[in-house]
This record gives sequence, C-alpha cells and structure tokens, in this order.
Amino acid sequence: MKTLYISDLDGTLLNSQGKISNYSIKMINHLIEQGMIFTYATARSLVSATPVTKGLTKNLPLIIYNGTFIVNGQSGKIIHKSVFNYLQVEVVKQIMESNGLKPMVYALINDKERVTIINKDLHVGIKHYLSNRQDDYRINLTLDENSLYQGEVFYFTVIGDYKDLKPVYEAKTTLIVNTEKNEDTQMITGDQFNVTQKLAVTYGEIIKSRAVLDDVIKNLKLDDKYEDLVNNVAVSPVKDTQIISISVQDTNKQKARDIANEIPNVFTKEAKRITKANDIQVIDKAILPKDAIKPNKMMNIAIAAVLGMMIGLFVVFVLEYLDNKIKTPQDIEKHLGLSVIGVIPNEDMA
Repeated sequence: MKTLYISDLDGTLLNSQGKISNYSIKMINHLIEQGMIFTYATARSLVSATPVTKGLTKNLPLIIYNGTFIVNGQSGKIIHKSVFNYLQVEVVKQIMESNGLKPMVYALINDKERVTIINKDLHVGIKHYLSNRQDDYRINLTLDENSLYQGEVFYFTVIGDYKDLKPVYEAKTTLIVNTEKNEDTQMITGDQFNVTQKLAVTYGEIIKSRAVLDDVIKNLKLDDKYEDLVNNVAVSPVKDTQIISISVQDTNKQKARDIANEIPNVFTKEAKRITKANDIQVIDKAILPKDAIKPNKMMNIAIAAVLGMMIGLFVVFVLEYLDNKIKTPQDIEKHLGLSVIGVIPNEDMA
C-alpha cells in the first residue's frame, strides 16, 4: 500500500520568499518519478497557487480554496466543488446588508471564477488586493449591487478596520417559576420541585418561540424580523433551581434592555395560555449595560497569539520532520549503517 503525501503551501512548502526553492522542486519531482504520490492542499486559488508552484510536477488533483474545489493538476478543470446553496447566500446577504457591508464575492459564473466587487468607496485593503491582481481575469468591478451575489457563490471576503466593528451590548433578566404548595400540607414536595425544574426547560423554548418574540417585536415596534431576534436571545435554566436567565444582545444598548424587559411580559401571558403555568415572577429586571461584550480587543489579541504559537509550533514540527539532513555522528550510524572513525570539528562554529 502506497502513502499519499499532501503538503500545504504557505509556511510549509513555500519558503520565506513565498516560493518553492529549486532544490525542493528538484527533489519532489525526482521522488514523484520514483513513484511517490504527492499533491498539495491550500487556501489559495489556482490563480495564485500556479505561479508559486511553477516547475512542480502535478500529476494528481489539487485541493484549493481550503477544499472548496478539487481540480485537475494539469488542466485546472474542476473535479469537485462545494458551494453555498441559495438559502445560505440569502442569509449572508441579509447579514451584510443589515450591517452596511459590501463583501468581495467569489462565485462560479458559467464555470469560470469571478470575484465581484462593488467599485465604490473601496477600502484601502481592497485597493491593495486589486493592485496586486491587475491582470487577474477573475476581477469583476461593478456598480450594480444586484449582480454582487450572482452565480454559484463559494467564498465571501470582508475587509475593514477594527474601529468599524460595531460594539455589541448584552442585557440580562431573570425569572422564577413558582410552584403551587400542596393544599393539605401547604408545603412543596420533591416531585413538584422536580416537575417545575423540567418546566423551566420547556419555558425556555416557549420564550424563543414565534408566539412570544413576534409580540415583542410588535409591542416595541421593532424593525427586526423573528429570525433576526431569535438569534440574539439566549435562554438558560439555572441548574438545580426554578430560575430562568434571559440574555439579549444588540448593537443598541437601550434596545437590548427594552427587549429583555418586554420578553417576560409577553412570555407570562403565553406560558399561562399554552401550559396553564403557575405564577411566574421577574427577579431582576434588565438594566442599561455600560460596556460592550464584544468586540473584545484583548481577547482577540490573546486568541491570535495562541493561534500564532500553535501555527508556529506546527511549522517547526513539519520542517523538522521533513529535514533529512545528516547532522550528527549518530545520524550516520542510524541511517547509513556505517561506523564513525573520527570527527573533524568546525573551528568557525567554536
């Protein structure tokens, strides 16, 4: 059974100049001639991967765009593709439009790649991208926003500044589901308490139901749709209690607070109608949040640092693993099976 070798490009097969060294090309091609099964996988497009892998034998299919396409290594013809379906594109489109964003949209149009960009108020990052791709046949600059999402879309890119990220605020409120006391003993039994705890989970689903959130939208005269609001509402029963915690996130702190306070009003009525619920009381009303919960600059820096370290360690491991140079007398004995008679020291390294 033969082994299939697949290499990444950036940080692995490519050197610090972003190219494959002549030595690496020579060695890999020689090994391929000897029967090695080799190909590469990359986040790059075929357009940007082809120049940096010039001279490399490509007998096998290539993996590009992080696996979006598998293409013939010699002709570049697409063998397999994974693209967004219509509903997925619509969801992304709504998110982009609601935030005033105009992404770079990568799509297949008549089986040809196109990168469609709205040619208006271009960010400096997009201008830099275009300056490096002046002869790129894929670039489609347009002022027609209706054409932005045409074709088989498979990739979105948004370039902007950190300061442009809208702060997100979170408002919280808590409810308690009261349990009726036993009429004879005027006490709450263990079974009643367990049932109430389980009901708290059920109530969590009712809170996020259309019956509740549609009324919240109507009462507060919001522009949101149900699908938008439900994604910003989180409900969680507090473990081993009858308490339900509700949190609402929004870029407007007043709006987040108002929604968090309106949900219990509507929910109480709907819960009694649907489940004949017992008394439900608000413990803590939502207050106006002072600080945004995201973007968290320090957290983002920490995550980037950790990821950078992980990638760095991975690259070091791969380079060490692929390094087949003989460096010590022990390497000679191990790999060549020869005994070392003597060692001549390198005085320049002393």
